[in-house]
Amino acid sequence: MHIRTISLARRITVFIYAHTQLLHIMRLFCNGDIVRPGPTRFATSFLTLQSLWEHKNALRTLMVADEWTKSKWCNLRTGKQTERTILSVQFWKGVQRALHAAIPLVHVLRLVDGDEKPSMGYLYNAMDRAKEKIKENYQYRPLQYGPVIEVIEGRWSRQMSSDLYHAGFVLNPGVWFKTADRDAAVQTHMLRCVQAMAKMEPDPEVEDRLQKQLDYYLQESGPFSWGTIVRARDNTIPVNWWDKYGGEIPELRKVAIKILGLTCSSSGCERNWSAFENISCPCKFTKYDF
Repeated sequence: MHIRTISLARRITVFIYAHTQLLHIMRLFCNGDIVRPGPTRFATSFLTLQSLWEHKNALRTLMVADEWTKSKWCNLRTGKQTERTILSVQFWKGVQRALHAAIPLVHVLRLVDGDEKPSMGYLYNAMDRAKEKIKENYQYRPLQYGPVIEVIEGRWSRQMSSDLYHAGFVLNPGVWFKTADRDAAVQTHMLRCVQAMAKMEPDPEVEDRLQKQLDYYLQESGPFSWGTIVRARDNTIPVNWWDKYGGEIPELRKVAIKILGLTCSSSGCERNWSAFENISCPCKFTKYDF
């Protein structure tokens, strides 16, 4: 959907960085660099789009300034193409639409790749929020956000429809109890996960105890309703929360710690982020969170 926009953005950066003097002039107009697409699969392309969007006005000013119009570059075929692209209203609309779809997803990738805390308890909710943000970015117009959501749902169903992600969502108290619409299907996935883990225990009564303890947790019974423990949901890592406060339901506590302690695989994007460490990028995703 955004292949043409990304292709045009690549041409702009390739042309500018191929001419040292023009690159120097661009840096003066933009007060710094624009991000070039790296030799990775996807994310640097969207970093490039965001960088171009940040410097949109400066680049358009450059295209009508004497430094460009009286230069040798504006007479080159590729130079004329670059000028048309930068001055094109449709190109910038395409950049904005691409960022509408990409930025919420890159936030999720950064969450998965983070080292501060295990992300298993946050991923399902983060994907839900990303999809909702994408719909909001496209002003809830199904014809615009539909193809993007379809791709996301397709990838999720093929690669990430594990019960563990749903279980992590339910067992993360800081997220689950703030969710207004607690989908029954999510709890079904949670129950399947609990049953699977119960079967790993030699005691057949473990499953029954787990079911009762899960109800105890979901209904916020006993100490789970105490103010101190409720407040701790928001400022305590889920694994630590269960370790500290889950003593009354030891079997579920054990399951929760195992699930929430898992790390999500970020192997598909690790080489992208390692490349990002060498990118001088003044833009921040939160700044252009459309």
